[in-house]
Amino acid sequence: MPPISALPAAVPLPQHRVLEASPAAAIAAALDRAGRRWPALAPLLPLTGELVTRDGVWALSPEMGGLALCRLPGDWHLGVVRATPTGFGCSCDRWPLQVRTGPGDGRYCDHILAYLLAVYLQRPLPPCPYDPHSLWQTALEELEHQMLKTVYNLWLAGSQAVPEASSPTLLTIALPNQFAREWAALRLHSIILRAVRDIAGYRIDLRYVAG
Repeated sequence: MPPISALPAAVPLPQHRVLEASPAAAIAAALDRAGRRWPALAPLLPLTGELVTRDGVWALSPEMGGLALCRLPGDWHLGVVRATPTGFGCSCDRWPLQVRTGPGDGRYCDHILAYLLAVYLQRPLPPCPYDPHSLWQTALEELEHQMLKTVYNLWLAGSQAVPEASSPTLLTIALPNQFAREWAALRLHSIILRAVRDIAGYRIDLRYVAG
């Protein structure tokens, strides 16, 4: 998780330390203050609190193209929070909030608010469990057991993730040659996609390249 000082200057964060007696009390108090100060955010605050309470905010490494990945356990709906020149952005369909309110550029969703709340409370964020390389290697181990050995060896053996062309919601896979790329995209895509999504635990798309 980036330090508070690394967050965009357009979104000032309180500098005092939260002194509530328990994490649950601290979360409730912070949400109450936010709701009273910015009433237009009130519809977003219940899910915001649930995301933080249930550890649904995961820190992303800089090369993964965002600050945090937010989702509830077992829920495939997610948002990738990222910094923008004026504040924050999110990949979810609930951003931006139509009514501008709050600090910075006033554009928020529950995912952005959950990330800000976790930072404000100085709550350690668990790291995203998979980077592109480890996600694909784990998927390959599963696929090797699900496919005929000849099929696996012919089309997928030697394939690799391409981290610089991937993101938290897109995994780019380099196949050995153009023929293997086309075969994976046309004939093996459904089984590969199912394996990758089952391992990641959230909706992620695939892209195949030769090379």
